[in-house]
Amino acid sequence: MAYVNEKISKEDYEKYSLAELDKSKWGSPDNYWAIDRERERWFRLFRNTHDRDGDFGNKGAILDIKWTLYYEGYIVFFRTSNKKSNVYIEVKEPYKQFKLFDVEIPKEIENQKEQILKEIKKALEESFVSPRISNIEDGETCKIDLEYNGEMI
Repeated sequence: MAYVNEKISKEDYEKYSLAELDKSKWGSPDNYWAIDRERERWFRLFRNTHDRDGDFGNKGAILDIKWTLYYEGYIVFFRTSNKKSNVYIEVKEPYKQFKLFDVEIPKEIENQKEQILKEIKKALEESFVSPRISNIEDGETCKIDLEYNGEMI
């Protein structure tokens, strides 16, 4: 099953103890998520940091995005940044490029790091079909290039 974008229900908010997670180090999470109910995994935007004044050379660009992934009963925190936000690439399908960094995998599942990185990419690809997250039309797919430590996932 694929990740489906939806508003988090009260029942899910309680089931996954999101009130506690929302008080975490990052705060200000989104009320929407992408969830794969069959595999009981979800993916959630926590916070964006924008270059509001152009101090970093790209006014309005998203500099840093903080996310959480619920994987095998554990929360994985990670961050992404736009890899080439100021370069226009002509492609026939929706396309995004990210750098992945600060991946915090709980020690209980550290041995699954490769699978977790692939799951992050899958979640990004499937969640970016939502107009809520991007300007992509519902039903479209989004190609994601995801770089981590200089290598493509």
